[in-house]
Amino acid sequence: SSSLWAQILLVIFVAVVFASVAFFLLRQPAVLQKLVQERTIELELAQVELENKNRVLQQLDVMKDQFMANTSHELRTPLMGIIGLTEALLDEAAELNLPRRARDTLKMVSQSGKR
Repeated sequence: SSSLWAQILLVIFVAVVFASVAFFLLRQPAVLQKLVQERTIELELAQVELENKNRVLQQLDVMKDQFMANTSHELRTPLMGIIGLTEALLDEAAELNLPRRARDTLKMVSQSGKR
């Protein structure tokens, strides 16, 4: 009689374990699907953020190019004046009786400005 009860309890235990395992296995696709959906949403949000940052970087790149073009023009104009005046002084160096060191300095200024 006690052996019969032990067998009945064992059968009930095995049935409960089997039901638990079956329930767990049946739930897995839903759990995995939910995880995939959550990760997909995270990736989509990250993509939107990356696209926004890329757009900002492109705008900054255009602004940088405009700044460089304006700055280059603003620097080139006075530099051309300096080079012109320096070369005019060099052309008249002999007439002005400029010392050799002054002529060398003027040549250096002219050559540096042309680089």
